[in-house]
Amino acid sequence: MPVASAILALVEPRRYCVVDFRGWRALFGEKRRHFSARDYRRYRTAITVLATKLGWSIQETDAVVWEIDRRRSA
Repeated sequence: MPVASAILALVEPRRYCVVDFRGWRALFGEKRRHFSARDYRRYRTAITVLATKLGWSIQETDAVVWEIDRRRSA
């Protein structure tokens, strides 16, 4: 799913983001390495809601969420 979501994010960056363990952990507080299509829909929905609240793009929001987890884990 992470690879498929990366392809979607490249093809349609305004609609899709990349799911990975960092973003998931930052948003949901859960450790996870494997993702289903259902998990991706949950992640994408959460990123979209957050992006709308912040007035940012989905890609910007996803990148910031990823960076937040990276800094917390450093």
